[in-house]
Amino acid sequence: MTTADKIKFGTEGWRGIIADDFIFENVAKVSSAIAKCLKQTSLSAQPPARLPAILVGYDNRFLSEKFAYISGKIFSDNGFNVLISSTSVSSPNLCHFIRSNNSVGIMITASHNPPQFNGLKIKASYGGPAPDYFNKEVEKTIQNEKFSYNYENNWTPDFSDIKPSYIEYLKLSADFYFIRKIKNKIVLDAMNGCAGNYFDSLFDSKNRTIKLRANRDPIFGGSNPEPIEKNLTQLKKTVLEQKASIGLAFDGDADRLGVIDDRGRYLPPHIVFPLLLYYLAEYKKLSGKVLQTISLGYLSKRIAQEYNLPFEETPVGFKYLTEKMLKENVLIAGEESGGYAVCGEILDRDGILSGLVLIEMLGFTKKKLSMLVDELQKKYGKTYFKRIDLHISEIIYDKKEFSEKIVNLIHKKIDKISVKEVKTFDGIKIIFGDDSWLLLRPSGTEPLLRVYSESQSKKQTEKLINFGIKIIKERGLIKR
Repeated sequence: MTTADKIKFGTEGWRGIIADDFIFENVAKVSSAIAKCLKQTSLSAQPPARLPAILVGYDNRFLSEKFAYISGKIFSDNGFNVLISSTSVSSPNLCHFIRSNNSVGIMITASHNPPQFNGLKIKASYGGPAPDYFNKEVEKTIQNEKFSYNYENNWTPDFSDIKPSYIEYLKLSADFYFIRKIKNKIVLDAMNGCAGNYFDSLFDSKNRTIKLRANRDPIFGGSNPEPIEKNLTQLKKTVLEQKASIGLAFDGDADRLGVIDDRGRYLPPHIVFPLLLYYLAEYKKLSGKVLQTISLGYLSKRIAQEYNLPFEETPVGFKYLTEKMLKENVLIAGEESGGYAVCGEILDRDGILSGLVLIEMLGFTKKKLSMLVDELQKKYGKTYFKRIDLHISEIIYDKKEFSEKIVNLIHKKIDKISVKEVKTFDGIKIIFGDDSWLLLRPSGTEPLLRVYSESQSKKQTEKLINFGIKIIKERGLIKR
């Protein structure tokens, strides 16, 4: 097997290990395949008379700017007008630029993955992930196309600073009148990713912000730039020590958000997403459809029902939410990994904008974040969510086959709780009569099987997680 044979497009884009399969030659090959597909299939909302312009952005990972150069050169060789961002930028920043300029985006990033990874995402001109059919066509082209690559540093690209227009967009999308009303400190953790590029432009000294890990570090301090609880110890500690109103953390390309409340508690997406929805519906009196991926929880559905808002679940992957957002009036869209699209024009998740809306909420309601969480759970119920990741030998791309292996192990009752519904459009999701649920789902980007559960008690959530592990062990899918 050659390194090119390892190139697979997962939940969004291609990710690989630097100097293993993510190498200059393979980045060039993928870019060449995308160029060929773009000549045959437009990703523009308004099909152009000529080839779309290409914007290449990149994050803070090792060699990201070099990979961006290689990708841009290949597009230029294929007749495209190419711009490369002059600095590392967030994925939503790139999405904003291409939407404003009806171009196509290539983002060099591995998002939240460990430091040894890098990756490539395709962003369509509407400001969101390329559709699944296009990614599959690119993958097919990669495998079938003969491609030879000789690296020559003989191309002088055009560079563009795309940050200012995005910062202006953020200032128009969130209400800074209420953001400036926050008296206590706000702690911002860039996790050594590109979010740190934006803090000084958005917050002045009056906001009393404290910045953590705002510098570039390609090894991310030896951790993963993923804003989940185990990676936010320093953020928790700082929030408590400084008696801050809120702590916000952002992943490597700043499209995901992690939240710490004023009590130093990590708020999982199963609290954050319903909280954003509750604020928009109850306090701002906004309406529209509520979209979430299958791995998010039941509180948002209950809120949607309360305010007579349409509600729908999709497979994991923001591209599925984007497909709906293109066609319908959507108020908010979210996924379990901490990615939310709220109050903006971009049809993709935006960690920084979502964080700004949370801060706005504190100024608007004049309530502490912990008080708002208590208010939410008093009205709509408790939630205890847990996810564990089990390592397997290789990435499972055929989720339908995986579901077929599991579905016959599901009974009408599990742990004396009746099964209300079983969904199989992305792994197996078992929904029980009390709204608790268990989801078994292969990751689309890593050799992992994810086991998710949510219920109204920690004990019940643990029981469901253990049941899920038992099923997977019975099928011999866990890596030994």
